[in-house]
Amino acid sequence: MPPPPPPSVRTRSVTSVALPTQGDGGGCRRVPLSPFDAYWVALPPVRRVFLFPSPPPFGDVVRALRDSLEAVLPAFYPFAGALVYSPEEESLSIVVEAGGGVAFVEAETDLDLGRLVDEGEEHDEDALRQLVPDIRRDELPAPVMAAQVTEFVGGGGGVAVGVAMHHAAADGRGLWRFLEMWSAAAAAAVATSVREALPPPLHDRTLVRFDGDGELARLFLRQIAPDLPKVSSLCSVPTML
Repeated sequence: MPPPPPPSVRTRSVTSVALPTQGDGGGCRRVPLSPFDAYWVALPPVRRVFLFPSPPPFGDVVRALRDSLEAVLPAFYPFAGALVYSPEEESLSIVVEAGGGVAFVEAETDLDLGRLVDEGEEHDEDALRQLVPDIRRDELPAPVMAAQVTEFVGGGGGVAVGVAMHHAAADGRGLWRFLEMWSAAAAAAVATSVREALPPPLHDRTLVRFDGDGELARLFLRQIAPDLPKVSSLCSVPTML
């Protein structure tokens, strides 16, 4: 049997965009998830990819994306953490360690961006998935989020920006709010001004507390992910638009 074809996307580097050190020396922060968050633990990550046909030089793109991600990440600090299961409490939390961060992948591809977006062509889903980092894990803990920027070195050039987010960490609107702030910061002359101008998101799940919420969360987990911390995805193909 011939060997499998090489991947269309090659990783250049994997680094981390870290949260800034807190004045009190930092420490572990824990965000307990509500039953309505826990319900999504077995779903595959939400994946988004954005294609840009005529970007600035790739090095400039990488610097702008890293700097702006670092600027907005404190407002979305749970995204720098990991999804963790506590067997003692039978509960899920996002745990953000001191110095936690988001994996940032730099990659290149020989794929032709024009062919990927041609409306007359059937989209190559396998190729598109390679433009987004894979944060799926068979067992918790699992990273909440990762980002990838890929340079199209063949064809007419271009850049892809891909983001993967664990479904239990944010709903669709929450993810888009993050992407809006990140893109605004990347386009701003002073990235921190964007973070200060927009109201910060709210991560306090205790606002949806009610009698029996803990038992409801445990019921969801027993039905959806009975083998925690092992996770068997309900879908084999990651969600991506």
